[in-house]
Order: sequence, then C-alpha cells, then structure tokens
Amino acid sequence: MALQLEVEVVEARDLLAADMNGKSDPYVKLYMDKQKSKTTTQKKTLSPLWRHQCKFSNIQPDSELKLVVWDHDTFSDDYLGQLILSRDFLAGLKKSQEHCDEWFGLVDKHNNRDQPRGSIHLQLRFKLG
Repeated sequence: MALQLEVEVVEARDLLAADMNGKSDPYVKLYMDKQKSKTTTQKKTLSPLWRHQCKFSNIQPDSELKLVVWDHDTFSDDYLGQLILSRDFLAGLKKSQEHCDEWFGLVDKHNNRDQPRGSIHLQLRFKLG
C-alpha cells in the first residue's frame, strides 16, 4: 500500500496586510513532490479560517511539504509568507505515527524570521492508502 499524507489547513492568524484596506484576501498553495492543492480565498481578513483538507499520495522518503500564503489581487497576487516542513520533520511524524495538530510560523522566501508574517494552523497525519 502507498503512503499518504493527509493535511488540513485549518486557519491562520496575524497575516500581513497587503491591501489598502489594511487586510488581505489570503489563500494557500500546497506542494509536495509533483502534487499540488489550493485553499479557497478568504476575503478581507488577517485571520482566515479555511478548513481545507487534501491528501498527498506516494510519499517519497525525501519529500518536503511546502505551503505558500498569497494575497489574491485582480492583476497580480502578493506573497505573504511560506512554510516548508522538511523531510526530517515529516520522517519524525511518520515514525511516531502521531497526529500533528500545531501552529507553525511563516517565514519569507529566504527563510528569514526577522519580520513576523503570521502563523498557520495545520493538522497532519500519515496513512496507508
């Protein structure tokens, strides 16, 4: 049986304000190996609630999970922050057989944590599929 990673992007808080109204229209793109998923866009908020569930299948030992948070705009979307869950983190989760329910801090494109970019709440679980 193939190994699957079940992901729920629950919510975020304290995101950057990218729009003139002091808010953002955030959504998340998720990437693992060659698989992708995307949440819905939440309008005019810095604390979106998504409850987006997705599954990534045929997980490889060196796989990483990347999440990028964007602000939706009419012509060009603005980058808000990202999170990369390393293969070591995922291997530990797989080995422990635990369900992960945690808040993770977002960073910029250079993995810089100097400027706060908010946090994202994820639930993760490995399953045989």
